[in-house]
Parts: sequence; C-alpha cells; structure tokens
Amino acid sequence: MRGLSEPRADVEIYLTAENQWHPEQKYALEILGEIVQEKLRLVLREKVSGIYSVNSWFSQDPHTPQIEGKIAFSCAPNRAEELIKLTHQILDEIIENGIDETLLRKKQAEQQQYIKRQFDSLVSVAGMIEDSYWQQGNPQSVYLYQRLEQLADKPHLEALARKVLVKAARFEAILRQ
Repeated sequence: MRGLSEPRADVEIYLTAENQWHPEQKYALEILGEIVQEKLRLVLREKVSGIYSVNSWFSQDPHTPQIEGKIAFSCAPNRAEELIKLTHQILDEIIENGIDETLLRKKQAEQQQYIKRQFDSLVSVAGMIEDSYWQQGNPQSVYLYQRLEQLADKPHLEALARKVLVKAARFEAILRQ
C-alpha cells in the first residue's frame, strides 16, 4: 500500500531587480527575506490556513547586476490562485506601508544571534574570510555584522523592498501534482 497522498500545488514567485552589488546589502537582503517570509506565514498559514509552510529569500551574487529572490509555498491546487493573489497583496502592502518596526527589530535580533553562532565555528569564520577576499580582495566584509543595525535599518530595507518587490519584478510558476 502506498502512502496517502493529497493533490497539491507548489507555488513559486521569482523576483528580480537590477542592482549594483555592494557587500553591505548582504544582511539587508537576508532580513528582508525573513520579514517577507514572516508576514506571508502569518497571513497565508495562520490567518487563512492555506499553506503548510512558506520560504522566502533574496540574494545577489557579487558578479551579477541583479538581486534575485524567491517565495515558495505548497497548497491545495484549488486554492493556488487565491493564495497567489493574497501574496501579491501582502507584497504591495509592504511597499505601500513600509516595514513594521517591531518585526524589523525581531529579525535584526535573530540575525545577530545567527551571526554569533557563526563566529563560534572556526570553519564558518574561515569561510567568511575566504568569501571576503574573493569578493573584495580584503577581509573587510567579515566585520560588516558590527554595523548590522545601520546597514539593515528601516529606511534601507524599505528602499530595498520598493526595488525588489515591485509587480514588474515578479514571475509566477505553479506545479500542480
């Protein structure tokens, strides 16, 4: 007997935005991804019970001229269009209303804890030093975490959100199983 299986839709929304790479944006992109993920989780999962989980991330490779991001969730196939529409509304609200200060502080604190754990591992520190040399030719980006709250503050994140969350930057893909 095979396991029980329900029909499901895997939804992915890809986002891209032209952007000159700066090492200082690393933390801002990570925190923006966490904020978007949290807002979507609160609405799509907790409020309308439409998904099991949601993932969101944004990043930029130093050698590319654009930020790339992805939002992904699974849901019942008959709810996919409804939840995609709601996702777009939430992204539009972030652009229009800005980023919630309390949620921002929470995500900054979580990022600081994550960074502290990274510095507890010599392998992680060696990787950060190596990345810094590959990207900039010096170890300076290793120390960016010290300015996390300035680099990923409300004005910077809202400007980044306006750039990367715009409708023109979104592309949807749905896999129905």
